[in-house]
Amino acid sequence: MQDRTDFSTQNPLPVTLKPRWSFGTWAAMGLMLLLGGFLAFETAPEEWARGNRADAVFAALCGLLLVAMVGAGLVGRAFGRPKLTIAPGRVVFSGFWNRSTEVVLSGDAPAELVHRRLRGGYAPELHFAPHDPVQKPRILSIKPFAPNKRLAEAVLAQVRRAAGDQAPITQEQESRRLNFTCKPTLYLLLLMLIGAPVLLVLMIWLHN
Repeated sequence: MQDRTDFSTQNPLPVTLKPRWSFGTWAAMGLMLLLGGFLAFETAPEEWARGNRADAVFAALCGLLLVAMVGAGLVGRAFGRPKLTIAPGRVVFSGFWNRSTEVVLSGDAPAELVHRRLRGGYAPELHFAPHDPVQKPRILSIKPFAPNKRLAEAVLAQVRRAAGDQAPITQEQESRRLNFTCKPTLYLLLLMLIGAPVLLVLMIWLHN
């Protein structure tokens, strides 16, 4: 297997793509690290000394969470995680904890590239719609490997090359794909509607 970070369709398959971090990503991680350290090791002790224990605990938890997120990202990059392997007839995504998601391309319509901006920034996804109505559509995030539209389209071209000839997507498949992709957004909105009042009550309780 070849370990490549370029997206040329002339490369023989399989190819393995590793994360591409832009300057903005590095800058954001640096700011998160500074903010997390300030909250956990500066703000939290000061609030505790003043007797504001609720504020101290909240600042410490937020700060340590930010530091842990940056640390996890750096460790993952050091070990080459995540990675995306594109091979003839299949695509394999290996996450941070070495958990793999394999998409077998036979029996699917050609992969579709969906550009999402709801979660902040550019978040491209590959959507796979199976011809079998029993199987669920599958979603594969390629944001770590394609921080812009040009690279996302290059990844899509590689995946379609790996799939070979495929029957075009039908209207029924497209409807199932759209219904499937709308569910996470609805769940997120429901979680926000439930979580916001709970968080507010928790903060009031801590202050009292």
